[in-house]
Amino acid sequence: MNRRALTVTAVVIAALAAASAVAVALTRAPADPGDGTRNPQAPADVSDHWTGERMREATGG
Repeated sequence: MNRRALTVTAVVIAALAAASAVAVALTRAPADPGDGTRNPQAPADVSDHWTGERMREATGG
């Protein structure tokens, strides 16, 4: 290949890599899953609530 063909190939590959990086960045979930998942209770209160019996009976829904 001549120098011009190599340059064009390198530019095309760089553009594809940049486009892929942008696409991945735009489709990734945010680092914080959302404010709706926070629990205002103290960890000890939550631990006291989830007894062994409650965990066995939990259905997940």
